Amino acid sequence: AMVILNEVLGNGVIPQVTKAEVKLLTVT
Repeated sequence: AMVILNEVLGNGVIPQVTKAEVKLLTVT
C-alpha cells in the first residue's frame, strides 16, 4: 500500500483503489 501511495504522490493522481488503501491504512 505504501508503495502505491508513493507512486500516487509522484504522479499526483489518486485512483479509487488507492483511496481504499488509504482508508485501510488509516484504520490499521
